[in-house]
Amino acid sequence: MTDYGIPYESLRPTEKVTLTLTELARERYLTDVGERPFSFADDLACILAAVNTRIGGTNVLFEGQRSDTRTALVTSLVAIGAGQRLGSDESRYDLVVDTMTELADDVRRLIDDEGNAPFHFADELASALTDVARNLGGIEQLLAGQPVTLNTTAVAGLLGSTVPDPLPTHRSEPIKLLLDVNDQFDGFGLQDNYHYVLQGLQFSGETIPDDLRQRVNDTIRAVQDEYAAQKADYARNFTHAAQEIAKQLGLRAPVEVTIGWTGDPDAARTDPLARRLFEVITQSTVVPATGLAPREHPGRTPADMPGARAFRAYLTDPAPPAAPPRATHTQMAPSRPVPGI
Repeated sequence: MTDYGIPYESLRPTEKVTLTLTELARERYLTDVGERPFSFADDLACILAAVNTRIGGTNVLFEGQRSDTRTALVTSLVAIGAGQRLGSDESRYDLVVDTMTELADDVRRLIDDEGNAPFHFADELASALTDVARNLGGIEQLLAGQPVTLNTTAVAGLLGSTVPDPLPTHRSEPIKLLLDVNDQFDGFGLQDNYHYVLQGLQFSGETIPDDLRQRVNDTIRAVQDEYAAQKADYARNFTHAAQEIAKQLGLRAPVEVTIGWTGDPDAARTDPLARRLFEVITQSTVVPATGLAPREHPGRTPADMPGARAFRAYLTDPAPPAAPPRATHTQMAPSRPVPGI
């Protein structure tokens, strides 16, 4: 008997699938700290793989049905689910597998003499998922607390949507950021400034008297040391800003900053939230060469700012000038609030 007083046996297969999937989704509901013990999308993939095995393969599952985007999405879930395990005791999900198998059998029973099915399994599943999402309060609640994966993307596709922003206030999966300082400084124009100064000093060292060459060499080392110190300070500033901004945005998920290079094949895969958060942090992190965050001078790169041109003084005065002050653990740019993501 259902909550509405209707005997369970009287429900149509699609309604049974809706009911059992809704119960499964509610079991995966968020905890009070915004975490979800298991992924609904992953469990659905495993269930579909089990149904596919019972039916006899996707050729049977989609017999007499057109091949379209929904069919491809279900096929991808089946393929991934075949290599995964359910998040908990599989016996608890026998009813879900049973009802979905019944739905698949029902679709196949209606195949006409010409081999065409009037209803399609993928369409019926999408209809059931739409009702499940509605029962939970929308796709945001259905997928809240789950990382962006091929499975969540496929479920969203069956719902005619895209994976919602990974819901910063719900997400529990760590947000992993790879900071390539050389790449950042290149984008700021600072790396070009640095190489310009070095090349100028090295050229002057070839044309000046021997008694001044040592002074030029000392200056080159001073430039190199200063640039290395600025990069180290920037990495500290960025890491500090990442944690501060995460707090301001109300993120519950931990933010992990790794210093490395963008071409590292072993680097963690990024996702939409991580990319947007990285940009917010970049715009809010003080650049040691200028003492300003990029968003404090919109339309101008750090290399365009007066402070960043301090290196140019080395070209006109080989005696190393006093190093410009480097910002460490600075506050975010005070002129504007941290933007949302």
